[in-house]
Amino acid sequence: MIEVVDKKSIKKVNLVVSIFSILMALLILVQQFIVLLRGEVTQNYFISLSVAFILIPIITTIIYRRNPYSTILKRVTAYLYFLFYLIVIFGSRNQMLFIIVTPIQLSTCFILI
Repeated sequence: MIEVVDKKSIKKVNLVVSIFSILMALLILVQQFIVLLRGEVTQNYFISLSVAFILIPIITTIIYRRNPYSTILKRVTAYLYFLFYLIVIFGSRNQMLFIIVTPIQLSTCFILI
C-alpha cells in the first residue's frame, strides 16, 4: 500500500531539520570558539570547523528555497552535519564533545528513515 505524504508536512519537516541542524552546529561552534579563546584548540581547526558550519545554512537554504518539498534536504543536511561532526571528532581534544554530539548525530540519523 502506497502512503500519500502531505506536502505541508514535508515542508514542515524540511524546515525543522534545517533549523535544528543549524542551531546545533552553531552551539558547538560557539563552544569551540570559547575553547579557542582558552588556547585548547588551534586556529586552523576552528577555521575548518567554521567553513563546515557555513556550508550547512548556505546549502540547506538553497535547497529549501528552490523546493521546500524536497525529499533530499534532510539527507544533504545530515551529510553536512556529519562532515561537521568529523571535524569535531578529529580536531578537538575535549572528550566531552563525543558525548554531547553523539545524541545529536543519532537524532539526525533517525530523521533520514
